Amino acid sequence: MIFSVIIPCYNCVKTLERTVESIRVCGLSDYEILLIDDGSNDGTAELCDTLCVRYPELRCVHQENAGVSTARNRGINEAQGEYLWFVDADDIVSPLNMESILKAIQDGVDCIMFGMRFRYVHHGKVIMRETMSCGNPVELTQQNLGSHFRALFEKNYFTAIWNKLIRKSVLTENQIYFDPTLTNYEDLHFSLILADCCKTILALPEPYYCYVNEFGHDRTVDRIQRICDVIAYTDKIVAPFYTLNGHLCGAGCLPIEGLSEIILRLYLEASYFKLKTANNNDMKRLCTAVQQSKNLHKEVQSIEKLSVADQRLYGWMMNNSYGKIRLFMRYRALRSIGSRVYRLVKCYLGG
Repeated sequence: MIFSVIIPCYNCVKTLERTVESIRVCGLSDYEILLIDDGSNDGTAELCDTLCVRYPELRCVHQENAGVSTARNRGINEAQGEYLWFVDADDIVSPLNMESILKAIQDGVDCIMFGMRFRYVHHGKVIMRETMSCGNPVELTQQNLGSHFRALFEKNYFTAIWNKLIRKSVLTENQIYFDPTLTNYEDLHFSLILADCCKTILALPEPYYCYVNEFGHDRTVDRIQRICDVIAYTDKIVAPFYTLNGHLCGAGCLPIEGLSEIILRLYLEASYFKLKTANNNDMKRLCTAVQQSKNLHKEVQSIEKLSVADQRLYGWMMNNSYGKIRLFMRYRALRSIGSRVYRLVKCYLGG
């Protein structure tokens, strides 16, 4: 068997069948769709069983609720395909160019990455669309990964897990699994460890994966609110960056261009999302953590390459300028509301 499509399923009874249908007609051959029911209680478990009876290429595994990372790890262990594709139960996929994909598989490529489309909906109506693509195919090895990494990172090729066909043996031989303790950026963490173990990666420009989300609902904010110390948490996320870059440099390969800027942005993004709902005590703890962060101090020489807003936020946190931080967050909140209202009005009025 060539492909195993792994779908973690938790309370997705309204969207799962649409996701499965998009996979069945995307052009895959010699494949299975593996449904990992993660203790659903809304009828998803029963739907999984129904779909498995209807379609012989589907298999289902039921487990107690343990989170998406544990469900994906179960999928890795259960999968029979040579290449794995992780798909979420509320997204859809587009028809594939199987000729280029099968050629890459015949050439022994460890990981095939592709572009993504983003669809933001409001009460069933598409409000906003976005596409991220590398533009042209890019063949990556350890020798040139550092020079191409930043451009691909900014196009979401490394931050998501859904836009990859991964040779299973790379995961099993290197014991690469999702970290169940991570609730945000777990895909990035996994992808960086994966990239470090791949001899060859092919990045394709076609946006085969479509991420569907409710307009105005940022899941990242919800997840970060549940993290007590976002700076310590981000330390864990960025650790594979340093490992990957160290291995590249140690092998005489090019280092990751713009690494300092990437890491700084991750810390400041986590801080910004945490500040969205932070009370005074939360803000003080966050500023103290920023001031004590070894990684931030190590990369701060690149702060001037970031946006003016990022530079100011960092400076205010370093100087305990709580009043300026509050005003900045209120301004950003109002601007975000205005942007959402504008897009909604434009969409519903047909502009």
